[in-house]
Amino acid sequence: MISILKKIISSPFKFLKLIIIQVLSLKMNKSEFIDNQTLRFAKLGLSRKLALEKLENIRKKYNIKISDMSSEHEVIFSALSLLDNFKVNKILEIGTYDAKNIKLLSYLFNKSQLVTIDLEEDDENFKNFYNRLEKDKLRKFVEQRDNILTSLKNVNFRKKNSLELLKENDKYDLIWIDGAHGYPFITIDIVNSLRILNANGYILCDDIYLEAFKNSDKMYQSTGGYQTLNELEKNKVISFHLVHKRLSKKDLVIPSRRKFIAIIKKKY
Repeated sequence: MISILKKIISSPFKFLKLIIIQVLSLKMNKSEFIDNQTLRFAKLGLSRKLALEKLENIRKKYNIKISDMSSEHEVIFSALSLLDNFKVNKILEIGTYDAKNIKLLSYLFNKSQLVTIDLEEDDENFKNFYNRLEKDKLRKFVEQRDNILTSLKNVNFRKKNSLELLKENDKYDLIWIDGAHGYPFITIDIVNSLRILNANGYILCDDIYLEAFKNSDKMYQSTGGYQTLNELEKNKVISFHLVHKRLSKKDLVIPSRRKFIAIIKKKY
């Protein structure tokens, strides 16, 4: 009880926001969003039901715990791995983070070659993102990430800025964009990815916001990705579809705070 009172006193606006979210959540019908998400998958020729089943089998086989940060991008990857007419020889991940996503990809696409890139550890952005500035915290994070990476036989980890993809000559069948999401980084990552994507390939782009909101984080809570995709589609360079990133009530209750994943195909 005392700890709750301390939270209310130290951050009354945050506490009020949580109360509002809880009240609004009670009025929501989550099943409608799940049905809508299933329909979004189906429009792309993807089975969300079968994808979830495969994902669950992999989690059981490799003893992978479902984290609070798990999102629908994992389900999309699983659905793509089930497509008979989609041959995946090479995959690129922009933004390795803790390597748990590339680990899942290595299981889903165990016959493919995977490349994941992230910034050097001494890069200021790398140290500042996710509050990794403290030396011990940073060292532990890198150590845990590298332990996962070295255990994956079909994964090649490269320390580089994604802007260097401008000089990349390799081609990929599947690209996951999960670096800095603010402008101009997200625009550059999308354009570079289109250049190195094979004709029938897919690009998935994380954390697409449809609306900007006050005091947003320019690096992550940005509409730069959505604006870029709209311009590219308007000029017939790409087609793209959006699916909800998460389906929990707290992630859906406020429309302006909803995050999406873009599934992108190029038209040229």
